[in-house]
Amino acid sequence: MTEYISTNHNLEDVNFLLSKFIDESVFEGEILLENVKEMLKNDKFLTIVAYDDKPIGLFMAHTYDHPIFKNSCSDDIVLYVDGSHRGGLTAVRFIKKYITWAESKSVKYIQLGQSAGVGDINRVGKFFESMGFKNVGFNTLRGI
Repeated sequence: MTEYISTNHNLEDVNFLLSKFIDESVFEGEILLENVKEMLKNDKFLTIVAYDDKPIGLFMAHTYDHPIFKNSCSDDIVLYVDGSHRGGLTAVRFIKKYITWAESKSVKYIQLGQSAGVGDINRVGKFFESMGFKNVGFNTLRGI
């Protein structure tokens, strides 16, 4: 049975999952563990680690005040499920917990994106829509 941990995170497990995420994504670079440690302590950030005997998934999000509009918003930072556990309920449970958390923070807009290149973008988009999200716009990326 999969267990979901939202507090008292094991930094090694979070780092392990972030490393796996980066290995599969279009992003390259060093994980800034000091920043991750600060995020784990800050109540404007949500981190959930899924375990099935070992760490299998990571979800991270944050809230912020929109810089132009008088609204509080929430964006995901990482939604990663190990390839051997994709297609199950892990991502569904992550998103349900995310929505509940964002509502508890009184945000007006809850956003999810797929800009890291992990997984099939069409499948991910349909999944997000099935969870009640509306597909608005798109992301593009250019490395420099």
